[in-house]
Amino acid sequence: MLSKLSRRSFLQSAAAGAVVASSRAWAQGQRPVILYVGCYTTRGQGIYRYSMNPATGELALLGVTGDQLNPSFLAIDPQQRYLYAANEIGNYEGRQSGSVSAFAIEPDGSLRFLNRQPTEGRNPAHVSVDPTGRYVMAANYSGTTTNEGNMAVIPIQRNGSLSAPSQVVIHRGTLGPNQTAPHAHMVLSDFSGRYVLANDLGLDKTFIYRLDGTTGTLNPSDPDGLSAPSGAGPRHLAFHPNGRFVFILHELNSTLRSLSWDSERGLMQQIQTISTLPPNFVGINSTAHVVVAPSGRFVYTSNRGHDSIAIFSVNPETGMLEFIDRVWTYGETPRNFAIDPTGNFMYVGHQNTDNIVVFRVSQTSGRLTPTGLFYGAGQPVCFLFLPPPQSGNMAQEGVTFSASPNPIMINDSSGYGHTTLSWNAPDVAAPEIRINSATGPSMGTQLSAGSTTTGKWVHDGMMFYLQNGSTTLATVRAVVRQA
Repeated sequence: MLSKLSRRSFLQSAAAGAVVASSRAWAQGQRPVILYVGCYTTRGQGIYRYSMNPATGELALLGVTGDQLNPSFLAIDPQQRYLYAANEIGNYEGRQSGSVSAFAIEPDGSLRFLNRQPTEGRNPAHVSVDPTGRYVMAANYSGTTTNEGNMAVIPIQRNGSLSAPSQVVIHRGTLGPNQTAPHAHMVLSDFSGRYVLANDLGLDKTFIYRLDGTTGTLNPSDPDGLSAPSGAGPRHLAFHPNGRFVFILHELNSTLRSLSWDSERGLMQQIQTISTLPPNFVGINSTAHVVVAPSGRFVYTSNRGHDSIAIFSVNPETGMLEFIDRVWTYGETPRNFAIDPTGNFMYVGHQNTDNIVVFRVSQTSGRLTPTGLFYGAGQPVCFLFLPPPQSGNMAQEGVTFSASPNPIMINDSSGYGHTTLSWNAPDVAAPEIRINSATGPSMGTQLSAGSTTTGKWVHDGMMFYLQNGSTTLATVRAVVRQA
């Protein structure tokens, strides 16, 4: 283990000799994968936009979207047309509120500002978009001084801009040790979009809501959530690609919790809790982020203090976790990280040392190997990939049609998997989903917005068509891969 002094010396020398990938030409005609990095603006400049070389992991800085205060978390709509940024501030236009900024994503990946709306609570730490692309949901870490405004639901207009919040949610419950108020830290839909999970660090609870897509409101489910051990502090969560498991990361006691998820009834049940730290660790640590590998075979968490990524294997049948390794991240305070769409590279951002470090990911063992690629960025705290458009996917303006998960990872040799289709066709009363062609087998007429889960009969290349009579509104091509 390197000392803090030697780490700091290493980081300074690494930054001085950082690889400058912008001088390298990517393959002729290759459209790059885009990586957006949200940064606090005390030392950062806003939302950084990089192209990513999928063969080497190298990044090239394409531009920075400035004029943003603390765009600390980012989300993209399911059709990949718009990006939403949480502005983690506590005084928006003179009120106790942060804000969410909306951007249109241009063909080259650059961002065009649309508008901004309040979150009606201070310091939004997380934003997400529901699978139908109709709502942004924001988790306000600080709420208001009267312990209100913990979450907001913000409708998305047809052009991607935001309306005023349709609902402001208040969290109630028993405070954890040394907590003085609720602290909503993350809000995320399951694949169906029917249920929304919200971690509250201050209340030691993950709340479960049903999303009413017509009114844009969250209604408590029954039961209304699952409590964490006292003082655990649930922070971030991630669903397994098979949709049957959810992993909740506890910030305050540095543990990762594996739970089963019943998407029909909105129920979580405990499977296992495992530490992210070595048994002999002495010091201060807080966890930050959790990511499931695209294959579904591994789960990764970040430790701030120990400054490492903890690696676990996951049994896709049982949800049980097994520790594999911990890797120093070559920086201090790894608040956020992401795996690229190919699953081959991990990008780790360090809030305190202002650097991004690239690791190669073994898809067989899950282990991380440093690539030697380091990039300077002021306070990088969120990573979000925009993959190139997938062949076969299209949608008319204002229509959303997506599949989650996609790619579909399978653990047997059948070649078949299942996925959840979500759509929004605002001007169509009864759209129809057809398979393989506009006149193929029908999955039935649907409401104008909603979701449905297939059986295990989806094969690689299968096409889904969202139809209004003979008019094709949107298409989705399924990708099935062996895990």
